[in-house]
Amino acid sequence: METDSQLKPNIDRFVSISSLYQANTNETNEPNQPPKAKTDVYQPARITPVYYEQKTRNPALERAKKRAARFVLEDPDLCESDDLPKEIYFGSSTADRIARRKMEEKQKFEEENFTRLQMTKQEKRMNRRLLSGESLDASSGLANIQLLLQNSDEDMDYKLPPNKKKKKQLKRLRHKKKDRHRGKRR
Repeated sequence: METDSQLKPNIDRFVSISSLYQANTNETNEPNQPPKAKTDVYQPARITPVYYEQKTRNPALERAKKRAARFVLEDPDLCESDDLPKEIYFGSSTADRIARRKMEEKQKFEEENFTRLQMTKQEKRMNRRLLSGESLDASSGLANIQLLLQNSDEDMDYKLPPNKKKKKQLKRLRHKKKDRHRGKRR
């Protein structure tokens, strides 16, 4: 059985902070003297704070993200009631529920019978979509949600959608091509 003296901490074993500080100041002030024996006390590395400069972001991309966020928040499919806080979540569609129910039934069968059933390509695809957060019946706002969730590495490759003037030019070009093809066929 242990005595009370064994349970109490021994103050003599502790290293005093002032002696460590004095040892450090002596080492820095007197570089010509031979180094003293190091103590067995762990001293963490000194870390200096560094200011992190974030790269300048593309302002057009920021505007597009804000526009997409506004669309997502105003989408009636995503926000069912106005009095509740607006939350965006995946996996709420009927197709997702049915797929999850099938997966749970299959998992329950496998656990009860101690067997593994083979997964079909369709089941693998559904499983991948559900795990990644993709909806099985994608809505029209999916592109906007993806724009909001993309990471900064993909920000560099972002291209703005064409404005009205550019859309008109593209439309004219398409009509000219159609007219040329129609003229050659006749």
